[in-house]
Amino acid sequence: MKVNTLKLLEHDRRVFFIAGDWHLPEEDPAAVSILIQHAKLIPFDDRYLIINGDLLDLAFLMRKHSLFNMWISHGKGVDEYFLVEFNKVIDRANKLLDELAKVFPSIIFGFGNHETKRVHEFLELISQDCRHNFDISVRLHLKERGIFSFPYNTYLDIGDLAITHGQLCGANVLAKHFHQCGKSVLVSHLHTAMTHSFEARERTYHAYSTGAMCKMPSAESAKYMEWRDNRWCSGYVTVMTNSGAHFLNHHTIIDGCLKLSTGEVLYGK
Repeated sequence: MKVNTLKLLEHDRRVFFIAGDWHLPEEDPAAVSILIQHAKLIPFDDRYLIINGDLLDLAFLMRKHSLFNMWISHGKGVDEYFLVEFNKVIDRANKLLDELAKVFPSIIFGFGNHETKRVHEFLELISQDCRHNFDISVRLHLKERGIFSFPYNTYLDIGDLAITHGQLCGANVLAKHFHQCGKSVLVSHLHTAMTHSFEARERTYHAYSTGAMCKMPSAESAKYMEWRDNRWCSGYVTVMTNSGAHFLNHHTIIDGCLKLSTGEVLYGK
């Protein structure tokens, strides 16, 4: 599995904000506002943002979407429906990246399953001539923005911590990610803040998952969950390093509010 390694600095003071599962256009404005406010408490050059997958939701590209079958069989469905909806999300994402770039001098973009498997399955059903319109890297101008990206199911290593969007669910999910990775690992994908510890060769490793940057599920926004209980929570993590070791903090947003250990209280706008 491909591993990308972020070079650490001597006496590294950078604070890595790692936030996944934005699911535009279902992002939580309060979570985005708090993330930005939190970052502004850090010296500008020390702020670093890692978007850890599923910035985009793209539900309309799914076969089980209520309008998918009607439009995929329509002669002009790609131009009149799918591309129109895709452009709406891309425009929203570009505006968000413009806003984030004013706050974070460095941004890394990790692809999630929604931007990868969901898109690839859709592209197989449409004409080759149309597929370039759905190239997320190009449409978000990642190269022009100077944003490094890493593919879904690959890793970004920061010191002794591996970061990936995540692909597994179910029981013992963090244990599965740890054993698959072989070192301390951070995933998003699960939409909940968790930490599990593992021992190997007299050393303790950790597997973490982040909260989500999207709205919490409701009967209106997540009908597919059929009102089941869930462990979703809103938030992100910050990571700092020292001599290659990582130090991670969960930041869980409750009712649009985050209280930091320094005493500051941040409210979503």
